[in-house]
Amino acid sequence: MAQRLAHHVHLRFERLLCGLTGWNTQAGREGALSALRDYEMWDDLDRSGGPREVAVRLLGLFDQHGPEPFCALLADLRTKSETSPERLAEIAALEKEFHSLRTRRRREPWGRPPYRGLAYFDREHAPIFFGRDAEVQALIRHITSTGQGRRFTVVVGASGSGKSSLVRAGLWARLAAGQVPELPGSERWLISAMKPYVMGSPTVSLRASLADALKSLDRDEDLAGGVESGSLFDLAEQLLPPRTGSPHDPRWLVILDQMEELFGAGAEGVSFLDRLLEGTQPRADGGQTPSRFHVLATLRADFFHRCLEHPPLKRAVSREGGQFLLSAPGRLALERMVSGPVEEVDLREPWILDPALPPAIAADAERQAGGLALMAFGLRELFDRCAATGRTLSLETYRSEAFGGLSGVIGRRADATLAALGEGSEATLWRVFAQLVHIGQDEAAPTRRRERRSVWNNEPAAAALVDAFVKARLLVADGTADPVVEVAHEALLTEWPKLAGWIVRAREALRLRDRVRVAAHEWMQGDPRRHNRRPWATDLCEEARNQLAEAGWLDKLLEDPAIARLLLREEDWLLVEVQDPATTNLRRR
Repeated sequence: MAQRLAHHVHLRFERLLCGLTGWNTQAGREGALSALRDYEMWDDLDRSGGPREVAVRLLGLFDQHGPEPFCALLADLRTKSETSPERLAEIAALEKEFHSLRTRRRREPWGRPPYRGLAYFDREHAPIFFGRDAEVQALIRHITSTGQGRRFTVVVGASGSGKSSLVRAGLWARLAAGQVPELPGSERWLISAMKPYVMGSPTVSLRASLADALKSLDRDEDLAGGVESGSLFDLAEQLLPPRTGSPHDPRWLVILDQMEELFGAGAEGVSFLDRLLEGTQPRADGGQTPSRFHVLATLRADFFHRCLEHPPLKRAVSREGGQFLLSAPGRLALERMVSGPVEEVDLREPWILDPALPPAIAADAERQAGGLALMAFGLRELFDRCAATGRTLSLETYRSEAFGGLSGVIGRRADATLAALGEGSEATLWRVFAQLVHIGQDEAAPTRRRERRSVWNNEPAAAALVDAFVKARLLVADGTADPVVEVAHEALLTEWPKLAGWIVRAREALRLRDRVRVAAHEWMQGDPRRHNRRPWATDLCEEARNQLAEAGWLDKLLEDPAIARLLLREEDWLLVEVQDPATTNLRRR
């Protein structure tokens, strides 16, 4: 490190640590230093021995690790310190000293709003992605910890913990810029990011994401057609330059976002996972040639048990480096997410940030479940409100009755958007969100589904609602001719009381609807000789029809030929069988 820790700062910090309650015991020190667990310093620090010895040892790591972990530790001590004014003042003074030593990121120009709302940060949003440096570094260490690195890693975290943003704006952006010393030459990697069901099936989604990646490199997009069949190991060899034998040879990395979608897809999801895992395995050619195909997936923590039900996936996540656990950001990280995009980025127009706002909004977010998503949405709402009143992000506006802080910020926006649509909009809401919500057979929490915007073309009220919610940034739509629409973040499904209550009431109907979809398509894609063998008993079909009709979804579902065939009434089924030329005389009798 070019910067050194001043002697007077060293002594003051040492006195602060040694004055902490419990610092005299190793167990007490473990608790006091808990904010360092996300940093490499935690592994490098010997926490045994006398209190002063450990304090000096900790400060001796400054040159190696820099001021960032110390900033995090001081912020943590500030939040759980005794209310002694002298101690709080000393912590604040030391924070100022360490903050001044931080290496500032290069200020990059940014011509759009500096806050993303509920949408995740993608690779191009790296200039405004703050507060996750420690986690990005930890993820890099994690995937490079064995040999040439892990080839299948799952980033596991609660909904709203920032998994997608970490992988895309954190890791991917650094790999593409060649800013990962542990992986030299990463700027020459082929990196494609996908969600399993953006394009109707996982395989088609992978092909589309690969075509986009090739196009960005001015390469033949038709090469992505190799995804449809064959080995992904072999396809990686076709897509990448010939091997030189160097560990720095380029690789093909697939970012598999929202992997939990595969668990609700029946045999199709299992088959796709099998192909991915097989592609990451070394070729058994006598020399055990390592694969250059890598997968980095994101997964909601409440779906992790599903990994254990898939034996090859269980083995992959159980190995060293197979899973990376992402926790919610701490107070200091939340503050950086507020201040960084305004103070450390060159915005088109200058903004003033009230210094009291970051700690206040971070404290509010830290106290609430799903606080990161609430803070992200609230910041964008606050930014838009303040843009019209002088470009000052102030604590006064945030605390005002008109804004109301973070509590209920998503619900207030959703209620206002729905009310503006007028009478009858609530019934339309249920019809729209029935297409955008999924609840797995064994899962309690709802997840997102996607639909093409054209699904609502013949329903003007539904189309208007979708457009209004997209404008309010509660739904998102991609930029294609027929946009794919989805919920901006699962926080909307839980934080908007009106929608959350409907999901609870419609839970069983939602599960049945998705069960019918999967069963119908698996049946029709199977052995054609089995299509005349009814997979569901008559009484089950009738019960399903009645329940779906009561929910108001039956007619829409029956527009799908596979579902219409599955749910045929008994008498209609018999007529179809009798009239089918392929039915044998014996079966017809």
